[in-house]
Amino acid sequence: MPRPGLFSILHHRSAAANDARRIHSPMKGKHDMKYMLTLIAIAFLAIGFVDGRAWAAEPVNVNTATAEEIAENLKGVGLSKAKLIVAYREANGSFLHADELVNVKGIGIRTIDQNRDMILVGNEGGTASD
Repeated sequence: MPRPGLFSILHHRSAAANDARRIHSPMKGKHDMKYMLTLIAIAFLAIGFVDGRAWAAEPVNVNTATAEEIAENLKGVGLSKAKLIVAYREANGSFLHADELVNVKGIGIRTIDQNRDMILVGNEGGTASD
């Protein structure tokens, strides 16, 4: 029987080393996943602390606020809808009640109901439900 050559010896040792590295612990994947989820959670928290506005919306007077202030503080109202609110207010005068916002294109009663406690309409500082 011929002796194995140097190549076959090295190949055999390299294959054995690869097999040893392939031994998979079922717990290793779970630890990797927990680590990754922890990093993602930390990243979201860091973004929230840097941009505090995302966590603390304030009531907004739709009769005096800018479009940017309206968009920042009302759920479901982006800058384009907020600009329509301001344009409607400028064309038709102040809102007397929050429900009048349904006259603005793109604002429905559901959006108003979601934001009712955040919508101010008068000078007294009360919410729209007052």
